[in-house]
Amino acid sequence: SDVSYVTQVGVVDPAVAHVWNRQAKILHAPRIGDVSVYMDGNIGFARPMGQVASALDTILPQSDIAICKDAARRCAYVEIEACVGRKKITSEQAAIAHQALTNAGLPKNYGLWECGIIVRRVKAKWLDRFHAEWFNMMLHSGVWRDQIWLPLVLYKLGKEIPIEKFCSMPMDVRNNPWFTFRSHE
Repeated sequence: SDVSYVTQVGVVDPAVAHVWNRQAKILHAPRIGDVSVYMDGNIGFARPMGQVASALDTILPQSDIAICKDAARRCAYVEIEACVGRKKITSEQAAIAHQALTNAGLPKNYGLWECGIIVRRVKAKWLDRFHAEWFNMMLHSGVWRDQIWLPLVLYKLGKEIPIEKFCSMPMDVRNNPWFTFRSHE
């Protein structure tokens, strides 16, 4: 497969960095090749690109997008509280996110994914709507935590997206043979 990839890059104005980073991550995946790989800035390739590209065939068997399950949590509601505890969001933002998940009927323990690595098929047209919904949830809520909103977009679009088109990668972001990870802190 032809593979393109993008990593997060810095923004001059820190006041808009969270918006720009999430927009680049979710809405602006490369459109060249067959598959794109997004990696947060603290993640890199652990093996030569050709070996990683070969592994992508097993990561994306019939799927169009693959993201790693969260190694520690399985619930967006629990993630909200973890984000407050780590000072990633305020209590006010937590209330907004919790209310949005509750109003949409997202079941507890629906699933949680770490969005540091996103593998996508470039030509999958349905991903345009998926990405737009995901980004708009952050934009309209003002809560810039993509991990909180991913379960909700999957839940809301679940009847429209064939289940085999979204894949939970069978690996941990922090401990796997293909990618390196260093802490944000």
